[in-house]
Amino acid sequence: MKAPVFNYYAPETLAQALGLLANQENARVLAGGQSLLAMLNMRFAFPDTLVDINQLPELSYLQEQENGDITMGAMTRQRDIEFSELVATRLPLWKDAILNVGHRQTRNRGTIDGHSARSCLMLAVQAQGKHIRTIEGLANEQGCWHPIQEAFRELHALQCGFCTPGILMSVVELLENHSDPSPELIRDVLSGHLCRCTGYQNIVRAVQKAAAAMRASHAHE
Repeated sequence: MKAPVFNYYAPETLAQALGLLANQENARVLAGGQSLLAMLNMRFAFPDTLVDINQLPELSYLQEQENGDITMGAMTRQRDIEFSELVATRLPLWKDAILNVGHRQTRNRGTIDGHSARSCLMLAVQAQGKHIRTIEGLANEQGCWHPIQEAFRELHALQCGFCTPGILMSVVELLENHSDPSPELIRDVLSGHLCRCTGYQNIVRAVQKAAAAMRASHAHE
């Protein structure tokens, strides 16, 4: 099923968002969207208006105050906490704890521009003005495959192929942030995907092989 018709607004300031919510009848706030978008698609929710607060700078921040306090906005993503140097230095327990809050796809929710996003939990209009990369864009301009694509082919990690595109895109993000990921970290990234062929061992090996190839390539640059 698909969502019912609704008006969509993406305010640029908190004041605009509050104004829309005050003046629009039957309006709902679109934040993480994990519950709301599923309810819309199943037609259990029928809002007339969605007010998207994902791009409000007043609600998305993680910073240290002059008195040493660490503050964060209501729209700060769990992923921001996971990779924050400030949190790792000042609040290391948070960094360790956040890894146990849902799987990686949950922590990524609401990010795009270089970060994994679940298309089924994101409105197309939310991608306006963003850079979107799919599996079709992994090869370079000369048509040479990305190292992860080569590794998947060589080590038979493709399996049936049903879940491969999503796995590849998640793994590419991992390799862009971790040059030598451990098997445990790789499996954590894969936890957001269900492989019907249950062939995770070859997938982990392929990711490690691609990481080694990318390190060697960077060493020769």
